[in-house]
Amino acid sequence: MTTPFTSVPVIDIEPFLSGDAADKRAAADEIARACETIGFLYIDGHGFDPALIERAATAARAFYALPDDEKRNVEMDRFPNHRGYVGQFHGKPGSRHDFARWESFKVGFETPQDDPEFQAGVRFYGPNAWPAEPADFQPAMEAYYAAMLELSRTLFRLFACALDLPEEHFIPFTGKPASIMNVNHYLGRGNTGGDQPTGLGAHSDYECFAILWQDGSGGLQLQNQAGDWIDAPPIPGTFVINIGDMLAHWSNDRFASTQHRVVYGGEGNRLSIAHFANCDYTTPVACLPTCTGPGNPPKYAPTTVGDHLIASVKRAYSDVDAYKD
Repeated sequence: MTTPFTSVPVIDIEPFLSGDAADKRAAADEIARACETIGFLYIDGHGFDPALIERAATAARAFYALPDDEKRNVEMDRFPNHRGYVGQFHGKPGSRHDFARWESFKVGFETPQDDPEFQAGVRFYGPNAWPAEPADFQPAMEAYYAAMLELSRTLFRLFACALDLPEEHFIPFTGKPASIMNVNHYLGRGNTGGDQPTGLGAHSDYECFAILWQDGSGGLQLQNQAGDWIDAPPIPGTFVINIGDMLAHWSNDRFASTQHRVVYGGEGNRLSIAHFANCDYTTPVACLPTCTGPGNPPKYAPTTVGDHLIASVKRAYSDVDAYKD
């Protein structure tokens, strides 16, 4: 039985980026241990430009300072493809939205109006829904998202090695990823008019993995094997990485998709940016050959990235008109 974890490791991935074969193997082994026993880790040495983070955070705060009516001009319900403003949840008991009060803005892989998959109704492609103000919001988020795509491809290489696959195993499926980025805003006690915490209820993510930047406010917690909630506080210069259900299913649960939540009770507002990394929409998802064998048959039926995402999104956003059948 796995000993319940009590903390989350910080892993320097710079040796994987610039080292020799032995350095890559050592980094992959360290990643594998974290993914198999916790499903969460911090990464350092990633080379991500901190100026992109500051620019995106500044633009996000300016957007969320706008009047509610202006933000709702780009509300997700107005668009067919899982883009735009999702605001403001005031609590849905028993769901991941069971705290008051938070809001989010979704950015996806940009394709033109005439993209065949967008024209066919694929929710995860098409133009993004950009607000008119603030002026820097669109360029700031586009730059951040583009850099996140490159970092996600690095992590796909790392995870492939950690799963004893060729380093490039996932890369052919990342040319047009169905990856969504959430720019999240949680109101603090000073703006909610009460003592109720802001946050997200316990849930696992349904994508391959998430790359999370969080400001200095705190509030992220992970549930360990004993059912205890373990804090994952902000660590400057790092990103939090967590495995989602899709990669857990792909790996036959060799990698763990761990329940987590946000419980934020601070006075000021909290900001985070979560990039949910996926492969291309049509990518087949079936048990990886290194994750099955005698006595360990595949646990999940084969599917595709798109089918998994649509089913998961409909469950997660059943209270959003665009996802009601």
